[in-house]
Amino acid sequence: MVVDGGGWGSVVVGVDGVLVGGGVSHGEGGGDKAFAQNNDWTRTLSLFNYQLTTPTAPTPDEYTFTSVIKACAGNGCVLDGFKVHGVVAKLGHEENLFVKNSLIDMYFKFGFKNVGEKLFDEMSVRDVVSWNTLVSGFCLSGDVEKARCVFDQMVEKSLVTWSAMITGYTRKGEVSAARELFDRMSERNVVCWNAMIAGYAQNEKYSDAIDLFRQMLRVSGCGPNDVTFVNVLSACAHLGALDLGKWIDRYIRRSGMELNLFLGNALADMFAKCGCLKDARRVFNEMHDRDVITWSILISGLAMHGHAGEAFGYFYEMLKCGIKPNDITFMGVLSACTHAGLVDEGLKYFNQIDKVYGISSTVEHYGCVVDLLSRAGRLKEAEDLINSMPMKPNVIVWGALLGGCRTYKDIERGERVVQHILELDSGHSGSYVYLSNVYASMGRLEDAASCRLKMRENGVMKTPGGSWIEIGHIVHEFFMGDRSHPQTDKIYSMISELGSRMKLAGYKPNTDLVVHSVDEEEKEDVLFTHSEKLAIAFGLISTREGTTIRMEASEEVKSNTKKKIFVAGATGATGKRVVEQLLAKGFAVKAGVRDIGKAKNTFSDNPSLQFVKADVTEGSTKLAEAIGNDSEAVICATGFRRSMDLTQPWKVDNLGTVNLVDACQKTGVNKFILVSSILVNGAAMGQLLNPAYIFLNVFGLTLIAKLQAEKYIRKSGINYTIIRPGGLKNDPPSGNIIMEPEDTLSGGAISRDQVAEVAVEALDLTESSYKVVEIVARAEATKRSIKDLFGSIKQH
Repeated sequence: MVVDGGGWGSVVVGVDGVLVGGGVSHGEGGGDKAFAQNNDWTRTLSLFNYQLTTPTAPTPDEYTFTSVIKACAGNGCVLDGFKVHGVVAKLGHEENLFVKNSLIDMYFKFGFKNVGEKLFDEMSVRDVVSWNTLVSGFCLSGDVEKARCVFDQMVEKSLVTWSAMITGYTRKGEVSAARELFDRMSERNVVCWNAMIAGYAQNEKYSDAIDLFRQMLRVSGCGPNDVTFVNVLSACAHLGALDLGKWIDRYIRRSGMELNLFLGNALADMFAKCGCLKDARRVFNEMHDRDVITWSILISGLAMHGHAGEAFGYFYEMLKCGIKPNDITFMGVLSACTHAGLVDEGLKYFNQIDKVYGISSTVEHYGCVVDLLSRAGRLKEAEDLINSMPMKPNVIVWGALLGGCRTYKDIERGERVVQHILELDSGHSGSYVYLSNVYASMGRLEDAASCRLKMRENGVMKTPGGSWIEIGHIVHEFFMGDRSHPQTDKIYSMISELGSRMKLAGYKPNTDLVVHSVDEEEKEDVLFTHSEKLAIAFGLISTREGTTIRMEASEEVKSNTKKKIFVAGATGATGKRVVEQLLAKGFAVKAGVRDIGKAKNTFSDNPSLQFVKADVTEGSTKLAEAIGNDSEAVICATGFRRSMDLTQPWKVDNLGTVNLVDACQKTGVNKFILVSSILVNGAAMGQLLNPAYIFLNVFGLTLIAKLQAEKYIRKSGINYTIIRPGGLKNDPPSGNIIMEPEDTLSGGAISRDQVAEVAVEALDLTESSYKVVEIVARAEATKRSIKDLFGSIKQH
């Protein structure tokens, strides 16, 4: 092999063993085909060593050195890095700007920040890359304060520098400081947006991550990439934001974006955690590359939702494929055993973790097995296992055993467990409550009272348990014995019905641990009004048969629970009907009106109805204040009054709608329902001569204004439902609803009551998400549920 001097730099950065002819200039030629730039660190170093040991090979130049130094840094080869630095110094390339920048980067990545800083200080010439490298290096080492000092000294700051600072702050948990920098940026690229979104997600500020993502879609001018979606999907998984997760899934499909390993894992994880196992399996099957994380996601998801047999099936299939399980995989397998009550099977897998697969068991693995044994009543084995743990058991592990003691009434063991828990967490209210309840059930009332007194003396407060359920994008919170919900009567009626059915089926409530000095019937009432049961009952009365109910229990009440629907145009003919139907269904309504006095005369007094001043033409800032942080969805039923002012349609139907969408983005609202009109896209439908199209456009091109607003909504990223009714009638319904896809209907009429019904029902139906529908009513039409109607329309 004969290679000239210019060729060796290219060989070091060649691909797949192919020699790439020509020299390589800094930052360009051959960059996309470089070993080093393709993270092929081992081959880069191997080829460099070959060059050094080949007598006929030319001396390495600065291009070779920058690639090799990058390879050392990327591969963590500290000793090789030192050797390369020595060769650089020996050959007199240490003062080369490109080489020096690479050395600074390498030493910071090795963790030798003092060396990196010293090299920077010794530089006689620096460029923006030098400063970027120093800032990034300090951020990487966790010294954000020093990074900020350097950052503030920089005259020219690149987007790389800004992104590095944002990432540095978020890694230290200083999210507000990161956002302050982000907001100061006059220009941003997708990397900057990703840095801030990832920072929110990594610091468990999932709602903020999603809000910023929506802002990115609306104002950034740069589209999201796979990194964006990985971080947003993580937020969706933690919040159960299934609708947005599905929107991202559709976006990926429509755009032709490659479903790479990281994106596929994030998508499958989101679906699995949201309980959409069918979609999780679909994504799994669509992935060309799968790693241990991919398999673990599906195994854990199936286990979490009670599909133990299928979880084991995937575990065995994973082993057949030659993929070695990790600690997360076994968490899923042990969880499957726990949910299925397979004690011996669980113990078998637990013993294999270390002995067969060489994985160190974690405290979480022990916790799973303790829970498994405790549920089965094998309390002595569970306690012995805890006492044999190689690490200190935490509150969760002891809590699993305490649950078994409560179930099987092992008082003596329970007292021991409580003492262990209180040693770890003296403010653990559940332990005090457990002991007090147990003593009360045994008739040891003095001990129970003493336990409660000790709890008060130690300043321990029991946070009221709460449960929440999301119905149609609205979060409803419940507490033990809660009677504050607008549909309380229906909820308790459902509770009573369920209780009767359960008793007929042989259920006997365990009232032993109810402390109250009341009769058995009242004790049963206490059990049946637990927050979880109230949430489930509300879910049953609020959804149709076959609907999946997702309920979550929480020890703390969420202070930012959103329960209100904001209605724009609430005093209009259609808006008024929307408000009335919302109230009838038990929603709390915030009516956005221009004249509050008029609005109060329009509606009867209702504690669930609040009036706020809102003019959609006055900008999104004021609208955001009106919508507030307590609104979960917005229904827009605005409309202009016909006049000689031909700008009104654009002010109300276009700009007003745009302002509302922007306000939703600012307040975190994630459901927007617009009442529009058929024929808005009449030109595309060939309906330019349709009399209705002509008439409606006489007053300032009304339909065109509406169409442009619809386009804005669809690009915003918000979960939308656009309803295009035919001619609106004030009369009661005289026919059944017909629903068609967009740009289908060119005529027909419908009662405003039915339009309001469709808008209100859309809140509760996932089938309505991201859809544009057209509706009219016809006497000859077959009556169908709104759910079925929406289900027949494809999503966009």
